[in-house]
Amino acid sequence: MISGFILFFLLIFSAAEPTSAAFWDTKGDNVIHDPSMIKEGNTWYTFGTGIGNGIRVIKSTDGKTWSAAPSIFPTPLSWWKKYVPNHEKNQWAPDISYYNGRYWLYYAVSAFGSNTSAIGLASTDRISSGNWRDDGLVTRTTTSNNYNAIDPEMIVDKEGNPWLSFGSFWSGIKL
Repeated sequence: MISGFILFFLLIFSAAEPTSAAFWDTKGDNVIHDPSMIKEGNTWYTFGTGIGNGIRVIKSTDGKTWSAAPSIFPTPLSWWKKYVPNHEKNQWAPDISYYNGRYWLYYAVSAFGSNTSAIGLASTDRISSGNWRDDGLVTRTTTSNNYNAIDPEMIVDKEGNPWLSFGSFWSGIKL
């Protein structure tokens, strides 16, 4: 029985065709960490962990040549210090989504190696406007939690309900 089971999986996996990701040679200001990308009109926007202060944003109209756009929250918001007293000057792993007529940008406020962290939310009706509303704290963790409020990602189920997954280190992903 077991040998038949192993043979079945060997046949299935050996029949699969190899795959690879396409490589696009990009240029310009294209350094980004923890990217999340979305298109508005004819412009692609990529949000990432900040280089310097705030949330890094780069943009492109052709997908190949990128330029820096103004960072989001280059000056720390006052509520960040309340929940994460020793937060880094850059915010981590932003996730951009379009939902119910607005762009929603979740991001993490944290310090490396600590689970005293927070997930914040910003939104705008047009990315190109550069006007982001601080929608505040979504969730947070402290040293008493066995998980970490970082790496947020919004997903929408087939009924149109939004969900937020987050977390890493300690006890894994939360929903």
